[in-house]
Amino acid sequence: MSDVDDKQAASSAAETAPEAPTLGEVLPLDGGAMENPAFVRHKRGRNWCAILSGPNAARMERTFLHTRGATVDLSDVRPGQVIEFGGDYVTSGGNRHYDRRYFLVLATDGADEMTVERHDTAAQALRAARELAKGLPVIPPAATAAAAAPVL
Repeated sequence: MSDVDDKQAASSAAETAPEAPTLGEVLPLDGGAMENPAFVRHKRGRNWCAILSGPNAARMERTFLHTRGATVDLSDVRPGQVIEFGGDYVTSGGNRHYDRRYFLVLATDGADEMTVERHDTAAQALRAARELAKGLPVIPPAATAAAAAPVL
């Protein structure tokens, strides 16, 4: 094999290898505040940020956080809580275009940064928060996920 073939084989192996799960991403804060990532700047835009709580997504409650424009005050958010950023655009015909983003807070220093885990739905985020409170791993290790897969 030539050097070119070796490089191509190495790059294809790297592309097909599954990504290792991460425990979260770090969001920068500015004095405990940040911009709403789902903010809609249109006059018919409806924006908010809330802490979600409750036993499940069907019976969840929202505690709205203080906002000014696109800036949200996250200084009261604690690890283990689920936060929802929302920005809905309402068309002239009254149809809503939803943009919701759910984060489970893993760690925060209250002023400079917050470590979060993204989720697609409120149900997934609330389930991850319950598992975190029980002490279960939020993201299963790759070996566990591979071992749990049935072999056909």
